[in-house]
Amino acid sequence: MEAIERILQFKRLAQVVSLMRLRPFENTTPESRSRERHRRVVLTAVASASAQGISIITGLISVPLTIGYLGKERYGLWMTMSSAVAILGFADLGMGNGLVSVISTADGKDDRDAAGRYVSSAFFLMSGVAAILAFLFAIAYPLIPWPQAFNVTSALAVSEVGPAVSMLTGCFLLTIPLGIVYKVRSGYQEGFTNSAWLAVGNLIGLGGVLLAIYLKAALPLLILAMAGGPVVAMLLSSAAMFGFKRPWLRPRFRNVTKIALKKVLHLGSLFLVLQVTLAIVYSSDNIIVAHVVGSGAVAEYAVTAKMFSLTPILIGMVIRPLWPAYGESLSRGDVEWVRNTFLRSLKLGLFVALSISTVLVLFGAQIINLWVGPAVAPSFYLLLGLGIWTVIMTAGDAMAIFLNGLSIIRFQAACAVVMTCVAVILKVVLARWIGLPGIAWGMIIGYSLCSAIPVGALLWRLTERNRLDGLANNPIIQGDQA
Repeated sequence: MEAIERILQFKRLAQVVSLMRLRPFENTTPESRSRERHRRVVLTAVASASAQGISIITGLISVPLTIGYLGKERYGLWMTMSSAVAILGFADLGMGNGLVSVISTADGKDDRDAAGRYVSSAFFLMSGVAAILAFLFAIAYPLIPWPQAFNVTSALAVSEVGPAVSMLTGCFLLTIPLGIVYKVRSGYQEGFTNSAWLAVGNLIGLGGVLLAIYLKAALPLLILAMAGGPVVAMLLSSAAMFGFKRPWLRPRFRNVTKIALKKVLHLGSLFLVLQVTLAIVYSSDNIIVAHVVGSGAVAEYAVTAKMFSLTPILIGMVIRPLWPAYGESLSRGDVEWVRNTFLRSLKLGLFVALSISTVLVLFGAQIINLWVGPAVAPSFYLLLGLGIWTVIMTAGDAMAIFLNGLSIIRFQAACAVVMTCVAVILKVVLARWIGLPGIAWGMIIGYSLCSAIPVGALLWRLTERNRLDGLANNPIIQGDQA
């Protein structure tokens, strides 16, 4: 039996390795389409991990260089501005994620015209959003005392803060319409290409920082070098996509239609609700800890939570590329592939999350002691709560990716709103009652009651073959007929 098991494991490994190739499989039969989807998922996961590695390396190189060059105050100014701009991550109003869903369904129908209408409509909508934000910033800029806003006092920092904010904001606003190219590629299940361009952007940014330091440039130019790298990569990626690979998708105002605008806006608004509510419920932990338990407890909770957060990040690299694959597959009528792939992704995610979380619950205190020293010593109950939450969150992510692929967003958004309200209240109440573990257990109870259970019940019905067959014929999956 042991020999047979080893043979089966080797066979499964060989199947995965066979998918690691650049040349696509034929797209003519359900079997070949299945292998092509799995090839793209594997390549995207590997490329994403590689891009993350390059991002970490460029960060490790640039941080000590920039701190030494700028000094603590000006470097802190840069980091504070970056955090403030990150809050505007919802500036595309969720339309980018909506575009992923509609592009994947258009791809499943081989409908180039519909895809072109979606891309053009989304591009001009996002350009409009960026233009409005730029106009509002131009009005607000002379009215805001930037040195006081960022609490800088040195003469050099005071002189640089305004131009630095302008430079960073300008680069960010450019990414709103230009970032559409990454969403288009995601919709076509080409996340591996996105990862390559993201890596190029990070490397260009690092090169720009090194050049700026060599030339002894001011902070605004240093920010332009770092933030401009991704912008340059987006421009090059857009030229490759719309100029050579898929010229029929090139944004044209005449391709904007009322139906396409309405669909992108509708899905985008629902994704926006999801993004905002999840950001609130996930980012509120440290704030609640500081106000309820005490600021001294924030480090203990934050470090422990960061240790557990690596698990869903790693699993997400594998299951997230399934989002457009589900949409494309369902629109082609490959219902059995959708059902089987979802169930396998759910089982795989649960197995990996449960295995890693068990190790972290049992040995997390020792790992943290080796990592940051004895200053942070989490209790067993905190480790247990975060371990259980990690497993539940992993299952929830797999279910959310599945529903995203099926364009079932309204139900998720409704659950997310209720879950956010209940979970935040439970976190506060339980933190007052049992301390730090109450944060994790409040999330577990709130998420399970208001999201995991209702979503799981919906999925139980949907994964029956006849239910998915019916869903494949609904207007959202059928695509834009304008």
